[in-house]
Amino acid sequence: MIVVQGSNFGARSAIKCSLKRGKYSIENHIHQFSEVVLVIDGSITVTVDGKTEIAKRNDIVVISPFQVHSFDTESYCDIRLCLFSGDIIPEFTHLDDAYTCGEKAVFTPSYELLVYIKNKTPDTSEELLYMNDSNVDVFRRVKAAMYAIHEEYRAIVPSIKSTTKGNLLPKLLIWMRKNFTQDVTMKDAARDLGYTTGYISHSIEAVKNINFRGLLNSIRIEYARTLLEKTDKKIIDIAIESGFSCERSFHRAFLSIVGTTPGTYRKRGSVITC
Repeated sequence: MIVVQGSNFGARSAIKCSLKRGKYSIENHIHQFSEVVLVIDGSITVTVDGKTEIAKRNDIVVISPFQVHSFDTESYCDIRLCLFSGDIIPEFTHLDDAYTCGEKAVFTPSYELLVYIKNKTPDTSEELLYMNDSNVDVFRRVKAAMYAIHEEYRAIVPSIKSTTKGNLLPKLLIWMRKNFTQDVTMKDAARDLGYTTGYISHSIEAVKNINFRGLLNSIRIEYARTLLEKTDKKIIDIAIESGFSCERSFHRAFLSIVGTTPGTYRKRGSVITC
């Protein structure tokens, strides 16, 4: 099974930092945010889009949005995880680049980068950072660390298009990102991608608690979230622009994915930029 995690932790401009010690395992899953894992001690097996690698002490794992991945340890690991929403570091998640990923997920950072990120990331067991007055300094430090990781990773690891891996799910998600503002169906996807609707449906069945419409709506809501944050457009106009047929269906999907209504989400916005 593949689990599709929710978008942006239910809030805008978020970075989630976690510390895991001992045996750590999580099944195949995908999400719209980027993920970085630093191995402090031990080792962890990571499988990304069907390719398995082992990250050892001081290695870093970089997961791009919408990559199917899992983690597992045989005995012990001490790792730090950072997940962050797309508006934190656009270079990780820009529409034209969202499905360009590294040829491999694991790389060994320079000593200077390792020291830098260890000093920037918190040691708490779990912390959810938002752009607000209470933790803005920590937020900025972690963001700086993620930028530094991104720059060195891109310099060291060759990039490839995820579509070259022959996996239908990335291809489908790319298609959705290009067509989500339209009134599209699975038949449209099948026609454009050259697959039957049965094959697409079968591929999506590997995803836990999701279907074609659910995947499409998750991308629409991600786009709508940005419009709510960065524009003064009316909610009905945002709903239509994001691909929804009416405001009611938009509210229902937004509440299901984000956990709050579009109006409440907009009112909770932070005025601080980083």
